[in-house]
Amino acid sequence: MDIKVIVLADRLGKELEPLDQTSCPALLEIAGRSVIEYTLEDLAEAGFKQALVVSVHTELFEKKIRKGGRWGLELEHLLSRGEMRPESALRRAHHEGPALIIRGDVVRGRCVSQFLKAAVETGGECVSGTINGQDAGICFVQGKWSHGADWRALESGPNDVELGDIGLFSLRSLKNFHAANMATMDETLQGTKLPGRTGETGITAARQSVDHGARVNNGKAFIGLAAQVGKGVEIKGSVVIAEHSYVDEGASLENCVVMPGTYVGKDVEIRNAIVAGNRLIRVDIDTITEIPDDFLLTSMQKPADGASATSFWDRILAVFLLMISAPLWPIAAILAFINHPSQPLVSSRQVGNRDDGAGTFTRWVWNTNIPVLRNLPGLFPVITGHLCLVGVRPPLANSSAVGHKVAPAGLIGPALLDMDSEATEDEIALGETVYASRLTLGTKLTYMLRGASSLFGRRAWKPSLR
Repeated sequence: MDIKVIVLADRLGKELEPLDQTSCPALLEIAGRSVIEYTLEDLAEAGFKQALVVSVHTELFEKKIRKGGRWGLELEHLLSRGEMRPESALRRAHHEGPALIIRGDVVRGRCVSQFLKAAVETGGECVSGTINGQDAGICFVQGKWSHGADWRALESGPNDVELGDIGLFSLRSLKNFHAANMATMDETLQGTKLPGRTGETGITAARQSVDHGARVNNGKAFIGLAAQVGKGVEIKGSVVIAEHSYVDEGASLENCVVMPGTYVGKDVEIRNAIVAGNRLIRVDIDTITEIPDDFLLTSMQKPADGASATSFWDRILAVFLLMISAPLWPIAAILAFINHPSQPLVSSRQVGNRDDGAGTFTRWVWNTNIPVLRNLPGLFPVITGHLCLVGVRPPLANSSAVGHKVAPAGLIGPALLDMDSEATEDEIALGETVYASRLTLGTKLTYMLRGASSLFGRRAWKPSLR
């Protein structure tokens, strides 16, 4: 049977404010997966190979889920103005045969195979599914659409096939979004598993995540892609720490969801809440509080305008610095040859700021322990656009550090100007996190001035391993 699959993922999600400000319901993360991924995995498991995804932000969906190859699917993307009616989606799909219409902006247990088998046996023109009597957002159409004028309330319908207690979260409220995360952690969502390895402590860690020694107290935690958890963080109940987040040492989390790109400060205590940037959303008492102190809660997800990439002026200034530093190059070369005659130059592959397919680059340094002379070749990656003049340390390619870059990578920054030679990796990472949370054009200019003035200081010429 040739069945057309239409995934409706165009809900506007105003009821999820403020979580919808940088995303939409289908792309919000639930325990390591975006919401739509739960549906795509279910479709792939049921044997489908193709699907049409209807969304408002097609460019975001194409970037996140691409063409579906990760699940063995071939996806097409259809632009919607928002909350397209299913009959309109059927018409625009130009498919006259049977169709499976499924919402990709709700979370449900695996049910596509079970539903489709029962729907075909039922034989109706328009068969929908329910989970514990609630509309499951899945329908099999062999004739005309008869589910109503629209299909976005997830309230009532023909109730043709009951799928049982497999788990359903409509994501119609912040409390329901929090509950969906907790259910995924408790493994009450049928057929789903956390995407990572679970250790003896009850922590499931995704790729590139780092646990510096969290303490689990009658609980379990999920640490998402490239997220970090500091030493002594206490975990109680179920805790989800989403991708690219940083929970600082000594914090205490209980039944919490930390949204992507969020910094939770040292010794901060949070329970029964969603943390999104500097917003503390208490789901037990239904309050949203903005925290003004960046050392308590802040967002690391998006650098401020004007500070997100290597600019034209970075390159021009790097050319200027290269010209005026010309007298220093022979000195650097002589010292490097004296100290290391067999290897005066040292190279490493690092991850820069370019997203045009040239994300990694080879960085050279003179093999001397005098900071100014050592880093002179670093001006060339700035000129080519791989580095900013000011930024965080570029991570090494093909290492666990990839993905931990919280701000654009630069030649100078907190690691060189704010930290002494005895600073630990955790202290440097925290300094870069704070830097990223306050990153503006003014911040960059301040660091540039500090970097220029430091050239005349003893520290820049004092032998150092960094």
